[in-house]
Amino acid sequence: MRGKRLRRVFASITTILTISCWLFASLSSSPERIATLTLAVPSSEIPLPLQLVLAYGWQLQVAKEGIGHPWWTLGGFGVTFAAGEDRVDELKKLLLQIWRRTDWDPLIVKRARFLASQQILAWKRDPMEWLRWQARIIAMGEQLESLAPEQPNRVRLDDISEVLRKLSRCDLMLGHCDLATQSQTFTPVTVTPSIRHKFFRQTLKLPSSQRTHGLWWMLVKGDFAIAMVVGELLGGGTGAKWYQLLRSEKPIAYHAIAQIQWTPVGSELTLYAATSPENLKLAHQQAQKLLLNLRRGEIDSSEFERARKLAELQLRKMASDPIKSSQIKAIWLMAGHSLEEWENLPKRLQSLSLEEVRAFCRSLPPAAEILSLP
Repeated sequence: MRGKRLRRVFASITTILTISCWLFASLSSSPERIATLTLAVPSSEIPLPLQLVLAYGWQLQVAKEGIGHPWWTLGGFGVTFAAGEDRVDELKKLLLQIWRRTDWDPLIVKRARFLASQQILAWKRDPMEWLRWQARIIAMGEQLESLAPEQPNRVRLDDISEVLRKLSRCDLMLGHCDLATQSQTFTPVTVTPSIRHKFFRQTLKLPSSQRTHGLWWMLVKGDFAIAMVVGELLGGGTGAKWYQLLRSEKPIAYHAIAQIQWTPVGSELTLYAATSPENLKLAHQQAQKLLLNLRRGEIDSSEFERARKLAELQLRKMASDPIKSSQIKAIWLMAGHSLEEWENLPKRLQSLSLEEVRAFCRSLPPAAEILSLP
């Protein structure tokens, strides 16, 4: 018995020493400069299950050369890779080869299908993210069945080869950012929006939930800087409008979250509430009231100034995250903006006026409603 214990202790010590040596070797040989490469693709004509499989397939094929972070949003998707600056040229060449490769290894496809199904399940476990993807699917004119976890398994090799042949005839949008010098280069790609629904209502069932989840979603056109300020006005902390409506004196929601997210086809504005079933109607009324007040321009100067400062902080936060920053810049360029405009975004936020924000809010479209009932 004692001998077995000694052997287990010896094995544990050996394992720890092995891992320590590996970490030391990795750290001592790590490059001084890290860079990101972002592969971005317009997605208006690619079904979501196929987008998921493509992104994970690219990630798997580049796994030995760089750490990949797949991402998806309304109107675009891609993968952001992080690697040493000294390996960027090799990684670029590999990505160009993969971009032109139309016949994938079936084992890569099998693994990509599995990861794509797991991604859908991850969205499904987050009620707000799940409702947001329901809204995106409806807005793009796809069937809600696209979000079934088994859908990626139905993506055929022929489907992948067909879309890869179409993509290979287009320019590859590849963004390179050197994190040490902050230098960046992007090859722009034009995105053609195909939003087919401006207003819709959908009710879903979530048997495992004890709460009612509601999301009021809209696609906002216009200045991204103003959209950021509106997002902070609605959802920037406990002093924001949406939180105060649902969570202040008489709370009617477990969660009250408002967000603005950039996409290649505009900014997504979402109001999310998780309530008990009996409070859903009241939360709905508050959402309608809030959006109506916004369209009337009912924003005072103190609210505006607070939201503008929070938007500046959010922009700095984006810049501090190299992966997220690379993705946002790709989305920015896919939306038709330039890198010069990106560099001027902090000044744009500082120069915004209250009247510009009010004018933006007066143009807000009606909300789309996505509800999940227990």
